[in-house]
Amino acid sequence: MTCPTKTGALARSIIQQMDGVGACQRDFLLDLFDLWLCVHGRYNFTHLSRYQQRNESTYRDNFAKPFDFLTFNLLLASLHLSDEIMIAFDPSYISKSGKCTDGTGWFWSGGAGQSKWGMEASGLAAVDLKNKTALHLDMVQTVERHESETLLDYYASTIVERKDKLQQLSSYLVADAYFSKQPFIDELVSHGFEVVTRLRKDADLRYLYHGPRSKRRGCPKRYAGKIDFCNLSEESFAACAIDEKGKWKAYYARVNSATLGRDIGLVVVHDLKDDGSIKKHRLYMSTDLSQNGGEILHMYQCRFQQEFLYRDAKQE
Repeated sequence: MTCPTKTGALARSIIQQMDGVGACQRDFLLDLFDLWLCVHGRYNFTHLSRYQQRNESTYRDNFAKPFDFLTFNLLLASLHLSDEIMIAFDPSYISKSGKCTDGTGWFWSGGAGQSKWGMEASGLAAVDLKNKTALHLDMVQTVERHESETLLDYYASTIVERKDKLQQLSSYLVADAYFSKQPFIDELVSHGFEVVTRLRKDADLRYLYHGPRSKRRGCPKRYAGKIDFCNLSEESFAACAIDEKGKWKAYYARVNSATLGRDIGLVVVHDLKDDGSIKKHRLYMSTDLSQNGGEILHMYQCRFQQEFLYRDAKQE
Protein backbone atom coordinates (compact mmCIF):
# COMPACT_ATOMS: atom_id res chain seq x y z
CA MET A 1 0.00 0.00 0.00
CA THR A 2 1.44 3.33 -1.05
CA CYS A 3 1.60 6.27 1.33
CA PRO A 4 -1.14 8.82 0.54
CA THR A 5 0.02 12.19 -0.70
CA LYS A 6 -0.79 15.40 1.18
CA THR A 7 -3.21 16.34 -1.59
CA GLY A 8 -5.01 13.01 -1.38
CA ALA A 9 -5.17 13.04 2.42
CA LEU A 10 -6.57 16.56 2.45
CA ALA A 11 -9.11 15.83 -0.28
CA ARG A 12 -10.22 12.62 1.43
CA SER A 13 -10.83 14.42 4.74
CA ILE A 14 -13.03 16.99 2.96
CA ILE A 15 -14.99 14.54 0.79
CA GLN A 16 -15.84 12.48 3.88
CA GLN A 17 -17.72 15.53 5.19
CA MET A 18 -19.85 15.79 2.03
CA ASP A 19 -23.14 14.01 1.41
CA GLY A 20 -24.01 12.15 -1.77
CA VAL A 21 -20.48 11.15 -2.82
CA GLY A 22 -20.23 7.39 -3.42
CA ALA A 23 -17.15 5.25 -2.93
CA CYS A 24 -16.48 4.90 -6.68
CA GLN A 25 -16.75 8.62 -7.32
CA ARG A 26 -14.63 9.37 -4.24
CA ASP A 27 -11.81 7.08 -5.38
CA PHE A 28 -11.95 8.50 -8.90
CA LEU A 29 -11.72 12.09 -7.64
CA LEU A 30 -8.85 11.33 -5.27
CA ASP A 31 -6.87 9.79 -8.13
CA LEU A 32 -7.83 12.68 -10.42
CA PHE A 33 -6.62 15.39 -8.01
CA ASP A 34 -3.17 13.77 -7.84
CA LEU A 35 -3.13 13.26 -11.61
CA TRP A 36 -3.90 16.91 -12.32
CA LEU A 37 -0.70 17.89 -10.52
CA CYS A 38 1.39 15.52 -12.65
CA VAL A 39 0.03 15.93 -16.18
CA HIS A 40 1.69 18.43 -18.50
CA GLY A 41 -0.17 19.79 -21.50
CA ARG A 42 -3.88 19.75 -22.26
CA TYR A 43 -6.38 18.15 -19.90
CA ASN A 44 -8.51 15.91 -22.12
CA PHE A 45 -9.81 12.39 -21.62
CA THR A 46 -7.38 10.78 -24.06
CA HIS A 47 -4.40 12.46 -22.48
CA LEU A 48 -5.48 11.58 -18.92
CA SER A 49 -5.97 7.92 -19.79
CA ARG A 50 -2.28 7.64 -20.76
CA TYR A 51 -1.15 8.43 -17.22
CA GLN A 52 -3.43 6.08 -15.24
CA GLN A 53 -4.89 2.59 -15.47
CA ARG A 54 -8.27 3.94 -16.53
CA ASN A 55 -9.57 4.07 -20.09
CA GLU A 56 -10.99 7.08 -21.84
CA SER A 57 -14.64 6.06 -21.37
CA THR A 58 -14.16 5.91 -17.59
CA TYR A 59 -13.14 9.56 -17.55
CA ARG A 60 -16.06 10.52 -19.78
CA ASP A 61 -18.58 8.71 -17.58
CA ASN A 62 -17.24 10.17 -14.34
CA PHE A 63 -16.99 13.70 -15.69
CA ALA A 64 -20.66 13.44 -16.69
CA LYS A 65 -21.60 12.89 -13.04
CA PRO A 66 -22.29 16.02 -10.97
CA PHE A 67 -19.99 16.97 -8.10
CA ASP A 68 -20.50 19.90 -5.72
CA PHE A 69 -17.15 21.65 -6.13
CA LEU A 70 -18.50 24.77 -4.41
CA THR A 71 -19.16 22.88 -1.17
CA PHE A 72 -15.79 21.12 -1.50
CA ASN A 73 -13.95 24.44 -1.89
CA LEU A 74 -15.97 26.09 0.90
CA LEU A 75 -14.89 23.34 3.31
CA LEU A 76 -11.30 23.78 2.15
CA ALA A 77 -11.47 27.55 2.70
CA SER A 78 -13.03 27.22 6.15
CA LEU A 79 -10.18 24.90 7.20
CA HIS A 80 -7.24 26.90 5.90
CA LEU A 81 -8.25 30.58 5.85
CA SER A 82 -8.55 32.97 8.76
CA ASP A 83 -11.79 34.31 10.22
CA GLU A 84 -11.54 37.53 8.14
CA ILE A 85 -12.81 36.50 4.70
CA MET A 86 -14.52 38.24 1.82
CA ILE A 87 -15.97 36.92 -1.44
CA ALA A 88 -14.43 38.22 -4.67
CA PHE A 89 -16.26 38.11 -8.01
CA ASP A 90 -14.63 38.56 -11.40
CA PRO A 91 -15.58 37.38 -14.91
CA SER A 92 -12.68 35.99 -16.92
CA TYR A 93 -12.29 35.81 -20.71
CA ILE A 94 -11.19 32.49 -22.26
CA SER A 95 -10.01 32.45 -25.87
CA LYS A 96 -11.84 30.05 -28.19
CA SER A 97 -11.57 30.25 -31.97
CA GLY A 98 -14.33 27.76 -32.88
CA LYS A 99 -17.99 28.67 -33.38
CA CYS A 100 -19.66 25.36 -32.45
CA THR A 101 -18.74 25.32 -28.75
CA ASP A 102 -21.64 26.13 -26.46
CA GLY A 103 -21.41 29.59 -24.89
CA THR A 104 -19.03 31.22 -27.39
CA GLY A 105 -19.62 34.85 -28.28
CA TRP A 106 -18.16 38.33 -27.96
CA PHE A 107 -16.89 39.03 -24.44
CA TRP A 108 -14.76 41.72 -22.89
CA SER A 109 -11.08 40.88 -22.51
CA GLY A 110 -9.37 42.98 -19.86
CA GLY A 111 -5.92 42.04 -21.11
CA ALA A 112 -6.68 43.14 -24.69
CA GLY A 113 -8.85 46.09 -23.62
CA GLN A 114 -11.57 45.16 -26.13
CA SER A 115 -14.30 42.63 -26.87
CA LYS A 116 -13.02 39.38 -28.39
CA TRP A 117 -14.57 36.15 -29.62
CA GLY A 118 -14.36 33.31 -27.14
CA MET A 119 -15.93 32.17 -23.88
CA GLU A 120 -16.43 33.78 -20.50
CA ALA A 121 -16.70 32.35 -17.00
CA SER A 122 -17.49 34.19 -13.76
CA GLY A 123 -15.17 33.29 -10.91
CA LEU A 124 -15.92 33.34 -7.19
CA ALA A 125 -13.05 33.22 -4.71
CA ALA A 126 -12.62 33.41 -0.94
CA VAL A 127 -10.01 36.04 -0.05
CA ASP A 128 -8.22 35.93 3.31
CA LEU A 129 -7.87 39.54 4.49
CA LYS A 130 -5.33 38.69 7.20
CA ASN A 131 -2.92 36.65 5.11
CA LYS A 132 -3.69 38.33 1.75
CA THR A 133 -4.28 35.12 -0.15
CA ALA A 134 -7.21 33.61 -2.06
CA LEU A 135 -8.75 30.21 -2.69
CA HIS A 136 -10.97 29.51 -5.68
CA LEU A 137 -14.60 28.62 -4.91
CA ASP A 138 -16.59 28.27 -8.13
CA MET A 139 -16.59 29.11 -11.83
CA VAL A 140 -19.80 29.69 -13.80
CA GLN A 141 -19.70 29.89 -17.60
CA THR A 142 -21.68 32.73 -19.13
CA VAL A 143 -24.20 30.64 -21.05
CA GLU A 144 -27.98 30.35 -21.50
CA ARG A 145 -28.59 34.02 -20.72
CA HIS A 146 -32.16 35.07 -21.49
CA GLU A 147 -32.60 37.65 -24.26
CA SER A 148 -34.43 40.05 -21.93
CA GLU A 149 -31.78 39.66 -19.21
CA THR A 150 -28.92 42.13 -19.10
CA LEU A 151 -25.39 40.92 -18.47
CA LEU A 152 -25.37 42.54 -15.02
CA ASP A 153 -28.64 40.78 -14.15
CA TYR A 154 -27.09 37.49 -15.21
CA TYR A 155 -24.01 38.05 -13.07
CA ALA A 156 -26.16 38.96 -10.07
CA SER A 157 -28.33 35.86 -10.52
CA THR A 158 -25.29 33.54 -10.48
CA ILE A 159 -24.24 34.98 -7.11
CA VAL A 160 -27.73 34.99 -5.61
CA GLU A 161 -28.21 31.32 -6.56
CA ARG A 162 -25.22 30.48 -4.35
CA LYS A 163 -25.87 32.97 -1.56
CA ASP A 164 -26.76 30.39 1.12
CA LYS A 165 -23.36 28.72 0.76
CA LEU A 166 -21.32 31.85 0.12
CA GLN A 167 -22.69 33.70 3.13
CA GLN A 168 -21.47 30.88 5.36
CA LEU A 169 -18.02 32.38 4.76
CA SER A 170 -18.78 36.08 4.38
CA SER A 171 -21.50 38.55 3.45
CA TYR A 172 -18.99 40.97 1.88
CA LEU A 173 -18.65 40.77 -1.90
CA VAL A 174 -15.96 42.75 -3.75
CA ALA A 175 -16.02 43.43 -7.50
CA ASP A 176 -14.36 45.88 -9.86
CA ALA A 177 -15.71 49.21 -11.12
CA TYR A 178 -17.85 47.64 -13.87
CA PHE A 179 -20.26 46.41 -11.19
CA SER A 180 -20.78 49.77 -9.48
CA LYS A 181 -24.24 50.10 -11.03
CA GLN A 182 -27.58 50.28 -9.28
CA PRO A 183 -29.30 47.11 -10.61
CA PHE A 184 -26.39 44.88 -9.61
CA ILE A 185 -25.83 46.46 -6.19
CA ASP A 186 -29.55 46.63 -5.30
CA GLU A 187 -30.04 42.96 -6.17
CA LEU A 188 -27.15 41.78 -3.99
CA VAL A 189 -27.96 44.06 -1.06
CA SER A 190 -31.56 42.86 -1.09
CA HIS A 191 -30.25 39.29 -0.62
CA GLY A 192 -28.00 40.06 2.35
CA PHE A 193 -24.68 40.98 0.70
CA GLU A 194 -22.60 44.09 1.35
CA VAL A 195 -20.84 45.29 -1.81
CA VAL A 196 -17.40 46.90 -1.95
CA THR A 197 -16.34 48.29 -5.32
CA ARG A 198 -14.69 51.16 -7.14
CA LEU A 199 -16.53 54.15 -8.62
CA ARG A 200 -16.00 56.24 -11.72
CA LYS A 201 -13.81 59.30 -11.23
CA ASP A 202 -16.73 61.56 -12.20
CA ALA A 203 -19.31 59.85 -9.97
CA ASP A 204 -22.28 62.00 -8.92
CA LEU A 205 -21.87 62.12 -5.14
CA ARG A 206 -23.36 64.53 -2.58
CA TYR A 207 -22.60 65.56 0.97
CA LEU A 208 -25.18 64.62 3.59
CA TYR A 209 -26.78 67.60 5.33
CA HIS A 210 -26.36 67.61 9.13
CA GLY A 211 -27.36 71.20 9.85
CA PRO A 212 -30.49 72.53 11.57
CA ARG A 213 -33.89 71.85 10.05
CA SER A 214 -36.04 74.69 8.82
CA LYS A 215 -39.64 75.03 9.93
CA ARG A 216 -40.94 75.42 6.40
CA ARG A 217 -43.26 72.90 4.82
CA GLY A 218 -42.02 70.10 2.62
CA CYS A 219 -39.29 67.50 2.77
CA PRO A 220 -36.38 68.47 5.02
CA LYS A 221 -33.04 69.23 3.42
CA ARG A 222 -30.98 66.03 2.97
CA TYR A 223 -27.95 67.03 0.91
CA ALA A 224 -25.38 69.78 1.19
CA GLY A 225 -24.03 70.06 -2.33
CA LYS A 226 -21.97 68.06 -4.81
CA ILE A 227 -18.52 66.78 -3.82
CA ASP A 228 -15.40 68.26 -5.40
CA PHE A 229 -12.95 65.36 -5.09
CA CYS A 230 -9.87 67.57 -5.27
CA ASN A 231 -11.21 69.99 -2.66
CA LEU A 232 -12.80 67.89 0.09
CA SER A 233 -14.73 69.35 3.01
CA GLU A 234 -12.74 68.96 6.23
CA GLU A 235 -16.00 68.79 8.21
CA SER A 236 -17.17 65.68 6.35
CA PHE A 237 -13.99 63.84 5.34
CA ALA A 238 -11.42 62.40 7.74
CA ALA A 239 -8.02 60.94 6.86
CA CYS A 240 -8.12 57.14 7.09
CA ALA A 241 -4.91 55.86 5.45
CA ILE A 242 -1.62 57.17 4.12
CA ASP A 243 1.19 55.66 2.08
CA GLU A 244 4.47 55.13 3.93
CA LYS A 245 6.35 56.81 1.06
CA GLY A 246 3.87 59.67 0.87
CA LYS A 247 2.65 58.80 -2.63
CA TRP A 248 -1.07 58.86 -1.70
CA LYS A 249 -3.47 59.75 1.09
CA ALA A 250 -7.01 58.45 1.67
CA TYR A 251 -10.07 60.14 3.19
CA TYR A 252 -13.39 58.66 4.34
CA ALA A 253 -16.92 60.04 4.66
CA ARG A 254 -20.55 58.93 4.50
CA VAL A 255 -22.11 60.46 1.42
CA ASN A 256 -25.03 59.97 -0.94
CA SER A 257 -24.78 58.54 -4.45
CA ALA A 258 -27.41 59.95 -6.80
CA THR A 259 -26.69 57.23 -9.36
CA LEU A 260 -27.05 54.35 -6.89
CA GLY A 261 -29.92 55.99 -4.99
CA ARG A 262 -28.43 55.22 -1.56
CA ASP A 263 -26.03 56.45 1.11
CA ILE A 264 -22.59 54.84 0.93
CA GLY A 265 -19.27 54.80 2.71
CA LEU A 266 -16.82 56.58 0.39
CA VAL A 267 -13.03 56.51 0.31
CA VAL A 268 -11.28 59.17 -1.77
CA VAL A 269 -7.62 58.44 -2.50
CA HIS A 270 -5.45 61.34 -3.62
CA ASP A 271 -2.39 60.32 -5.62
CA LEU A 272 0.22 62.96 -4.87
CA LYS A 273 3.00 64.56 -6.85
CA ASP A 274 6.50 65.05 -5.44
CA ASP A 275 5.57 68.54 -4.24
CA GLY A 276 2.50 67.22 -2.37
CA SER A 277 -0.12 68.50 -4.82
CA ILE A 278 -2.89 66.22 -6.11
CA LYS A 279 -2.08 64.38 -9.33
CA LYS A 280 -5.33 62.35 -9.61
CA HIS A 281 -7.96 60.73 -7.42
CA ARG A 282 -9.57 57.30 -7.00
CA LEU A 283 -12.96 56.48 -5.48
CA TYR A 284 -13.95 53.36 -3.52
CA MET A 285 -17.27 52.62 -1.85
CA SER A 286 -19.08 50.20 0.43
CA THR A 287 -22.79 49.69 1.04
CA ASP A 288 -21.97 48.88 4.69
CA LEU A 289 -22.02 52.20 6.51
CA SER A 290 -20.46 50.64 9.62
CA GLN A 291 -17.14 50.03 7.83
CA ASN A 292 -14.31 52.51 8.19
CA GLY A 293 -12.22 53.81 5.31
CA GLY A 294 -9.20 51.65 6.03
CA GLU A 295 -11.28 48.46 5.87
CA ILE A 296 -12.86 49.44 2.55
CA LEU A 297 -9.51 50.26 0.96
CA HIS A 298 -7.90 47.08 2.30
CA MET A 299 -10.75 44.92 0.96
CA TYR A 300 -10.51 46.33 -2.55
CA GLN A 301 -6.72 46.01 -2.62
CA CYS A 302 -7.01 42.33 -1.60
CA ARG A 303 -9.39 41.74 -4.52
CA PHE A 304 -6.39 41.36 -6.81
CA GLN A 305 -5.48 38.08 -5.08
CA GLN A 306 -8.29 36.50 -7.11
CA GLU A 307 -6.87 37.80 -10.37
CA PHE A 308 -3.52 36.21 -9.50
CA LEU A 309 -5.31 32.84 -9.25
CA TYR A 310 -6.72 33.06 -12.77
CA ARG A 311 -3.59 34.58 -14.27
CA ASP A 312 -1.47 31.71 -12.93
CA ALA A 313 -4.06 29.14 -14.04
CA LYS A 314 -4.09 30.48 -17.60
CA GLN A 315 -0.29 30.53 -17.73
CA GLU A 316 -0.17 26.93 -16.52
